[in-house]
Amino acid sequence: MNDFRMKNQRMCHELKIDPVYFRDLELGSKTFEIRKDDRPFRVNDMLLLQSFDRETNEYTGSMVFASVTGIFGRKENEKEFVKEGYVILSIDLIKSRYVID
Repeated sequence: MNDFRMKNQRMCHELKIDPVYFRDLELGSKTFEIRKDDRPFRVNDMLLLQSFDRETNEYTGSMVFASVTGIFGRKENEKEFVKEGYVILSIDLIKSRYVID
């Protein structure tokens, strides 16, 4: 994974999230994301987390924006606590949009 950004450049990562976990984000009881470390995640990057129902294979229309405040699992002394190839992203919710049926 190559990251050619300048030191202070932010990136927005568009990610799918299961509706159950999405609701926990909205309620504030979930302040982290466990993700494959297959993207150049950095602290201060933005996440666009879109609720996606895998049973219907459709987006629900709800989404939240979050900022990455920390990354756990990349340092050698952290790897024993996180499955290989994954990271835990600490996040702060920025803005949410709800779709009312």
